[in-house]
Amino acid sequence: MAIEHILVLMLENRSFNHMLTYSGIAGLAGNSPLKSNPGPNGSFVAMSSTAPDRARSDPGHEFEDVDWQIYRSPRGVSAGANATRPITLTGFVDRSGPSAMECASPARIPAFTHLAREFLVCDHWFSSLPGPTWPNRFFVHAGSSGGLANSPGDLTTIGSMTFSDLGFSFEHGTLFDALEREGRSWRVYHGDHFPQVCAIDTLPSVFVTSPGQFRSQSEFVADANSGDLPHYTFIEPDYSILSSFRLGNSQHPSGTLASGDALIASVTQALMNSPLWEESLLFILYDEHGGFYDQMEPPMAPPPADLPLNSGKAKNVPTPEYRFDTYGIRIPAVVVSPWVPAGKIVPDVLDHASVIRTVFDVFAMKGHLTERDRTAGSLKKYFLAAPRTVVPLELPQAPSVEATPDGLDGTVDTPRSSAMELPYDEGALAGFTRIAASVDHALNQYRTGMDASKLDSIAREGRDLTEPLNLPVTTDPQAQRNYIAKVAAKVSIHRLKELTPMAGSSSSAEFDER
Repeated sequence: MAIEHILVLMLENRSFNHMLTYSGIAGLAGNSPLKSNPGPNGSFVAMSSTAPDRARSDPGHEFEDVDWQIYRSPRGVSAGANATRPITLTGFVDRSGPSAMECASPARIPAFTHLAREFLVCDHWFSSLPGPTWPNRFFVHAGSSGGLANSPGDLTTIGSMTFSDLGFSFEHGTLFDALEREGRSWRVYHGDHFPQVCAIDTLPSVFVTSPGQFRSQSEFVADANSGDLPHYTFIEPDYSILSSFRLGNSQHPSGTLASGDALIASVTQALMNSPLWEESLLFILYDEHGGFYDQMEPPMAPPPADLPLNSGKAKNVPTPEYRFDTYGIRIPAVVVSPWVPAGKIVPDVLDHASVIRTVFDVFAMKGHLTERDRTAGSLKKYFLAAPRTVVPLELPQAPSVEATPDGLDGTVDTPRSSAMELPYDEGALAGFTRIAASVDHALNQYRTGMDASKLDSIAREGRDLTEPLNLPVTTDPQAQRNYIAKVAAKVSIHRLKELTPMAGSSSSAEFDER
């Protein structure tokens, strides 16, 4: 018997201290509850276990914010300025407000806390760079962000934009490509209309032509129960892009801790109860710290050493240039499997590229993608020689707390203090508008007879397609949301027609409507 199924559930925007300081797990490094950060007017804001179910604000977490949170001093005029500035970790309240120091009590996240206590927890797992969601998520797929250090920019050059401008490219491909080369299967489950992974330029065509590889998050439990899981599964939460994250289950600060904890419980419970449990390994990770405080200094990191194909697609490019030679803030990471020892704390320095390294090691795959994943720590050495007996228990459920429009229990949101940051909703909308445009274009190409393999080869070669992109004509947030919803409706109709062509034939007029 061996590990044949590796799963990754990546949630949103929480730091290690924010989620685990009050977990009661003994021996965690960098986990003192006595730390504080400078506040306004010479005051200090101490850590506490008072984080509400829904955060009072969306803390700053763009590159400029995170850099200040780490150093609390301006970046220098040279690219090597980081080496001359001491790390202080004292800029969190400046950029995120006092709520940056609020941590979750175990009662808010009972399923996650239980799993951290009962399985393997990594207390040196850092986000891959000191920046926001999108570049950090790319590191788990490609061992690189392709030079992207901030959230994506808006589609402001609509007149001249081509197909290759929309997606994000990686010189050495992605983990999905590597799995296919080795004859290994993969699948993505997603809660939103489109998974964020479809920002990778080669995947919109797969999303359109192979719906079996992109399934709704709601299908995971049934698939697990029936033993229908691939070798590698990536699970994306419901970001709730169209509601500014408030109704999702990603644990984004604009949403709730309880909804994300319920997702963690659902995924883990389904896996434990499945016939594949004794062959499975589940990573529960967070993409980045989301502006919440953490007290462990990020170490230096090996640059990916690939081409910066995506550097110009950011809203703001860091000045001076960021060399991708430092990790970001530490994030919570728990590994759930009968193949890991109970209550084990892993002290190795890890980042999102460690997922790739572990997949390569477990499946005995050849080579690597970038220097980052080649040198990344692997968890394979901590696995047991044989799976231990783990009796599936019903995981505890977090209490659901109803929030008012302004905040939790009538509190008013804390204003964000950063003048440089890109509001997260704007960055996410820009990125998901790109995804919708890519999917829309792939759908149009498919309908006009260009098969998926040709689309894929064009994307890989970086060649432009000359067909019109049908992009939204404005960057107004509501117009972008309407566009995303419109493309999602077209995809739904397309899939209905593909599955039931006769019944779907009468829908062609609705499908063709632009």
